[in-house]
Amino acid sequence: MAKQSEPEPKTASSPHEEKPADKRRSGLPLLALLALILAVLSLLLQFWQWTGDDTSRLGVAVNELQAGRQGQLEEKQALDSLIQGVADRLEQLENRQAPEIPPDHSGAIADLQQETARLARQSGAVRSRLVEQSALTQSNDRHLARAEVEYLLKLGNERLQLFADREAALATLQLAEQQLSAMDDPLMLAVRRALQEDIGAVTSIQLADPVLILSQIQALETSLPDWPLKQSEVEPEEQPIEADTSLWGRFKKSMSSLVTIRKQNEPILTLEEIDWLQERMRTQFQVARIASLNGNQELYNTALRTVLQWHGDNYQAGGEANTDVRRSLQQLMDTTLKPELPDITRALREMQYLGSPLEQSARQQAPANTDDVAGSQETVENDG
Repeated sequence: MAKQSEPEPKTASSPHEEKPADKRRSGLPLLALLALILAVLSLLLQFWQWTGDDTSRLGVAVNELQAGRQGQLEEKQALDSLIQGVADRLEQLENRQAPEIPPDHSGAIADLQQETARLARQSGAVRSRLVEQSALTQSNDRHLARAEVEYLLKLGNERLQLFADREAALATLQLAEQQLSAMDDPLMLAVRRALQEDIGAVTSIQLADPVLILSQIQALETSLPDWPLKQSEVEPEEQPIEADTSLWGRFKKSMSSLVTIRKQNEPILTLEEIDWLQERMRTQFQVARIASLNGNQELYNTALRTVLQWHGDNYQAGGEANTDVRRSLQQLMDTTLKPELPDITRALREMQYLGSPLEQSARQQAPANTDDVAGSQETVENDG
């Protein structure tokens, strides 16, 4: 480094001469700083312009590369399609001009033919099985609907014949009719006609009302003490009158011819006999009540007939009360507890004549299962 020159000794000067020198020394750093800032700004501007030019050039280069790659992909696809066409053409030519098989390959060819035949048989069995399964799947809903109708017909007949439940049987048959109508199957026309007849037969059944029967028996039993009993008829006794020709005698005779004194009629039975008779009648009413609940027509009629006979033997024949009692007893005796139930199996027989859907499904599945077993046995034999 160069040696710095020693400062020259300051000479004395006046105050007016030092001021311009100080001003020049303070302005030089500001000018240098402004020049430096301008230089930096110019450098930054040049750098920014150069960077922007490079970015645009890079974008253009990337676009060109992408376009070139797209063109290469299209060329590759065209070449692949051309190669595939050439391969297909070669395969066709090979199929047309098959090379002759050497004689020593006849055993392998026979084995291949047998294997091909076996595979063809298995393929045919599988294809037929698939066709059958498809048919079963398509008719599955119809079979289920027919099975439901058959079950409803059996249930309605069972409710009527075993439990004499007319309402439940009628509701079940009507539900089966709705199901048949929804099926809209022409094969079910005969079944629907028979089902209409069965519904009409169930509707015409007149079942006795057990509550009404019990209430009528209870009313008769309650009114039992009020029934008029038979009474003995007492003839007036003629008192012998002595012939009295006096004035008093003639007056008494004339008065006795005007007034006749009779004794009041009395019941034939004593109080104990009346109580015993009423208890026996109550017992017969209880027997009739139990027989009506159990549907025992013979015991029911026997009990009421006994009450009617005792009423005729011990109670007055005339009178409104006894007439009503005998009429009520006769109406109860004419009531049929268990009427003859009609046969409502016509629709069920028609369904069974067409064949149960469950049995048809089993018959359709049986041949397919046989084919599967045969195919499995044949595969095992060939593998062995």
